Amino acid sequence: MLNNPLISIIIPVYNVGAYIERCLRSCINQTLYDIEIIIVDDCGSDDSIHIATQYALLDKRIRIVHNPCNLGLFAARITGERIAKGRYILPVDGDDYISLHTCKILYKTLYTITNAPIKALKLIKNERGGGHKMNTPIISLIIPVYNVRPYISRCLESCINQSLKEIEIIIVDDCGSD
Repeated sequence: MLNNPLISIIIPVYNVGAYIERCLRSCINQTLYDIEIIIVDDCGSDDSIHIATQYALLDKRIRIVHNPCNLGLFAARITGERIAKGRYILPVDGDDYISLHTCKILYKTLYTITNAPIKALKLIKNERGGGHKMNTPIISLIIPVYNVRPYISRCLESCINQSLKEIEIIIVDDCGSD
């Protein structure tokens, strides 16, 4: 495990057995090696955490944290953030994967925005855009919303109150029941 990694990748794991290997391979194979991978076991009922444990045995950058019970995606991410040692945090869902150069691009982009390291930021560059005009956001925050009524206000307030104002907030309705 690295003492002061540049990026902490936080992966909540809950019943993603069919996807977790692809997710972990995409994180382990980053071209920026100076990362830590925090897997938060959110007490699923499949073999996800067993698969993740096998990866942790092979890569010292992986740490596994066990929640006492299923707390949900938002709380699992917070659990990971509390122990993260990285200068930046990159949340990744256990059923997703990131491209080979994601961490390197993220770090270079964040360093370039301020000409110095930023203390903490949980965003990733939108690679679709080219140059940025005056009113064009330089960062897009994408928030999937599914049964998160207790948390959505806090989430949106934190996004709206960012010191960087050249942002857009995209809320994706994932057809929850709340």
